[in-house]
Amino acid sequence: MSPVSRLPDSANWSYTPVNLNSNLGLASALLPTEAVGNGSALVITAFSTEVSDGLGGGRAWTRAGRPVEAAAPLVDVSLFELQTQRSLEVRVADDTPIYVRVALASPEANWICAYLDGDTWSQQGVRLASAAELRAVNATDTSGTWCATVHLSIFGIFMDILLDCTWNANMLTAEGLRELVEREGWWVRPPALGLWLLLGTSLLLITFGCCRDARVRRSGLWRDDYFLAELPPAQLPRRRACEATGAGTEPPKASEPPKASEPPRAVRQSSRSPWSQLRGIAGMSGISESPAQLVQLQKHMLQRAKPTLASGLLEHTMCRNTLWEAARCHQLHVSTIETHIWGRRGWVQGSLAAQRSPLIKELALKMEETLPSAFVKIHTSRVHRLWAALVATHPVYELCLCDIHVTAAKRAKIMMDCVLGSLSFVALFFSVDGSAVAASSPAECPIEQGSFLWYTFVALFSVLLNLAPRSLEFHLAWRSFVQAEQGKSGRRRWHEWRRCLKDVAFWMFSICLSLLHLLVVTAFLANLSEADEFKWMFAFAVVLLRKLVIVPLLTCLFSSLGTELICTRGPVLPPKKLGLDLQQLDLAKPGATCDARDARDARDGRGQEDPEGAGGDPGELWREKVRELAGRGLTIRQLLDFYAGLGRGNMKHFDPGQSTTHDVVRQAIIPRSLQWREARYFLVAVHRAIDLPDLPSNSLSGRCCAVSVQGPDAAPKPWKGGGRTAAVNDRSPTWEEAFILEDVTQEDTLHLSIWDHSLSSDNGFGSTSLSAKSFWHGLSVVQQLEDTQDGGGFLDVSMTAFMTLARALQAKEAAHVASFSRSPSRLPSLRQASRESGGGREDVDEEAVVRGGFYPRKPALSASRGRLAGEEAQCEGYAYATAVNAGCAHLAVKMVTHSWRNKFTHLLAAILADALDAEKYEEIARSLGEREFGTLTKALRKRDKLDVRYWICAFSVNQHAGICASPPPADSTGHAIIPCSCTTPKHFEGDLSEMNKFDDMMAYLKKSLRRQGQARLEQVVAMEAGNIW
Repeated sequence: MSPVSRLPDSANWSYTPVNLNSNLGLASALLPTEAVGNGSALVITAFSTEVSDGLGGGRAWTRAGRPVEAAAPLVDVSLFELQTQRSLEVRVADDTPIYVRVALASPEANWICAYLDGDTWSQQGVRLASAAELRAVNATDTSGTWCATVHLSIFGIFMDILLDCTWNANMLTAEGLRELVEREGWWVRPPALGLWLLLGTSLLLITFGCCRDARVRRSGLWRDDYFLAELPPAQLPRRRACEATGAGTEPPKASEPPKASEPPRAVRQSSRSPWSQLRGIAGMSGISESPAQLVQLQKHMLQRAKPTLASGLLEHTMCRNTLWEAARCHQLHVSTIETHIWGRRGWVQGSLAAQRSPLIKELALKMEETLPSAFVKIHTSRVHRLWAALVATHPVYELCLCDIHVTAAKRAKIMMDCVLGSLSFVALFFSVDGSAVAASSPAECPIEQGSFLWYTFVALFSVLLNLAPRSLEFHLAWRSFVQAEQGKSGRRRWHEWRRCLKDVAFWMFSICLSLLHLLVVTAFLANLSEADEFKWMFAFAVVLLRKLVIVPLLTCLFSSLGTELICTRGPVLPPKKLGLDLQQLDLAKPGATCDARDARDARDGRGQEDPEGAGGDPGELWREKVRELAGRGLTIRQLLDFYAGLGRGNMKHFDPGQSTTHDVVRQAIIPRSLQWREARYFLVAVHRAIDLPDLPSNSLSGRCCAVSVQGPDAAPKPWKGGGRTAAVNDRSPTWEEAFILEDVTQEDTLHLSIWDHSLSSDNGFGSTSLSAKSFWHGLSVVQQLEDTQDGGGFLDVSMTAFMTLARALQAKEAAHVASFSRSPSRLPSLRQASRESGGGREDVDEEAVVRGGFYPRKPALSASRGRLAGEEAQCEGYAYATAVNAGCAHLAVKMVTHSWRNKFTHLLAAILADALDAEKYEEIARSLGEREFGTLTKALRKRDKLDVRYWICAFSVNQHAGICASPPPADSTGHAIIPCSCTTPKHFEGDLSEMNKFDDMMAYLKKSLRRQGQARLEQVVAMEAGNIW
């Protein structure tokens, strides 16, 4: 029906209302004055539903590509000229549109106005009109749905049906949720039984995860309190870091010979300083040697060193393959290994996890052997490679692996929510074939459901929506290290409370999320028709297979393809930066005792120069010097002994807060390394005391004897052993107890004192001291006590000398102290032993390993003091480690990297912090500065770390063979430095130099310690704020 209205010739108002009655309803329009012409008529045609469908109004597409459906019959609005009977084209301004009522029903939120533009419907220049703007143009009736347009055409009201084809919102309505209760038997249908089975399995996996977490805690591998750590100081700003490596570092003066830790450039120099490397490049390229340009050059070198995309992918593939095998072998999660032990950048340095957990540290040391083996195994066997990738990436097997940051129970819960979330989003956006619970029929949906496009859309959209809650869930589950300094119990409790609160938040959020997923899935199943159940079961199986099978298989496939590409280039070798030493696999074979590096050096002819004119094999000279350097390890006991002498007998101007390592080397180490100092071990047997003064009448305890070692200035040395006897309430007590004294030199003194057992009295019952020289070969004596109240009292003691701690301990355990003879020493003098056995030592076992070091059968000959034939050395001056070890070689188990510009107290404090597993050395440095040796010794003895050996260049390099004769005029505190007058030949380069073999020496240490099987070489970096290197 087309109602026609003749428009008036003129109007006195801005809009002309047009109202026409028809059997289709009241057709109305509001035309602006500019659209009204003389002799024109407005024709409004309201189409029936059948005609509307024929015009494309039933199901259509907008120009933007969205599917729409007509919500009301279409309306055609046209303006004709009465005289010519032709249609007039009308276009008005945007601020004065034409208003047309196209439906009597009120508009809904998802309705839109559109006009027919060819084969599609367009919204350009057409919109829904509000009642307020209709009233503004004096419309008398604003009911129904009005469209505002700037032109005339066929108009319609449409609703967006895209969500009707994808969003099963009707199942979450009151009617859909009512089906959960009213529909009988849906919970025993196969789809519901599959859901219940999935829930039961998930709960079992969560329980299994809780058991695994409890097992990890019981084993001591990881505990929650390990996350509360004393973090090291914050990283320096970038400018200060550049200063530490460039601008802030002054190069050594040309007039001063280089220090041992910063050797000059040599023909074969194993370790060159960054300054020398940058200067060499700068000199070749004509660049100025200003610090700023050298820093820029260093950045340019680092940029060029970055791997290409292809090499980066190859490294990533090799690293992931090795990590999967390591995770499978050590039951440690890949993320934990990669973060705290080993990854794409090689071995992780300074890991807090290894610092806090002794078992993780032990695993890290063990992986030095297992990772090279895993690399070879995984890249030589396809079956093994596929199996490792499949197992290590399987989500169920991953629950067996320990991840210190996310517990196994939380990972099981996240996996459960992942599957349930995928099912819930599939239920919301995927109605199987469109007829299961969807509001529209499949024929009305613009996308053909069941097609590849449909499956792709639903899968991608579901994964995307499921990613957001899973990310939040994983964030709540993640545990990380926090700073909680010791002594601040309130801060530690705050972090513990915060961690518990985060755990509670995780479980509450994950449980609510699971309940929401279950509501969606169960509502879907309650509304699912029986005819479509098999289609849901198919979707259910696809979700499970994707998580449990498809993802691990794809990982295996891509890993295999990447590895095959690597293998096509030849033998697979790990990049150097990964730090995997495949040579140790040869060392592990039976009979493999040859040092591969030594053999390679011999083939390369290393050491062609022979400055000393030695006629021996030049390669042998180089290797002998390497072995000599490696045998210069110092125990913590010896380092404490050296430090205790600073400021007293040695370097009396020593200032713990100011003196640098360079100062100590010049003023103490060089003067104290001109002769050997032999150390021995003594078994001190305290038998009895005679005629002691009477105890006070108010004393309830007995007398005890305290045994200690003192230095030349009577300063106690608790690190050298001693102790107290039991208390005996008698004037002549008999104790018969023995004590071990360790590393006693002839400069030390044995101090014996009688005390009240409570040690509360300031005045003891007498004391006596014996110089170590007096009992150097053993002694049994009844010594009169001094400082007694009545001048009387005697003490019966005996001292037995041993060359090794092992022999002293064996003697103590073999028999009671009363069984020891009061005869002279069981150890012959060194001179007598030398005459009788040609320099051998009866108490030294060549194969005996004593806490990381070994004793040779005779003192090691220095390669720089004559030929290897064993000539008598004619020059003086030794490395300090050689001097205090009396020429015996001891392998160190830890290599110390430090700067001579740092404070010496901080260097020793860093070493003690490493021994005590402390993360900062601030308190230890304060204790050293205040000479609180008793507290430090007690802590070190408790951890059995006093005999751990360290390699420190200041002590282990023979300074007399390099820098001793040409010091600067004064040290950093202004005190003059006296040049050394020794006659030791100086070697700054060549085979006999000790400054160009650090790399070879560390490799030799690593291989030698691995052969012994007692320890692994570790590195300690002693850093100082503002001056790292």
